[in-house]
Amino acid sequence: MGKLKREHVKRAKLAYEDVTIPEWPDDNGEPGDAKIVQLPAGELIEFLNLTDDPTQKRFGMFHIVQKCLRDRETDETILDPEDLEHFKEAGNYAVYSRLQKVALRLNALTAGVSEEIKKILREAAIAVSPIVLPDKSERSTSIEKSST
Repeated sequence: MGKLKREHVKRAKLAYEDVTIPEWPDDNGEPGDAKIVQLPAGELIEFLNLTDDPTQKRFGMFHIVQKCLRDRETDETILDPEDLEHFKEAGNYAVYSRLQKVALRLNALTAGVSEEIKKILREAAIAVSPIVLPDKSERSTSIEKSST
């Protein structure tokens, strides 16, 4: 077993998976080809923070697909955040659901994992912050006690 070095970590590539989307054909009528990518840590944290926003949380399916669906050759995102309106009005739920499953798997966001990541991030923020706020369960208990 070899010794792990910093340069080994820094040159590691993020995972991706090629996807074919027959429901979204190209200009020639051929099934659409793209890839779903594993997000860099910073982008994944941005996604998790976005899903904390109650107005955006219900559209988490769109947001993870928007961030992870990339052109196979250029690695550019295919969808823009502004495409949320199209998703709401005419998006193919079955296609987005299929792509979301791949994105969640590649980004290790299976059931419970995103909550665990949020807890770790919250604990890290508390550790460096001079302000200490009660967590959600303590707040509801405090509110109940104060109203009695």
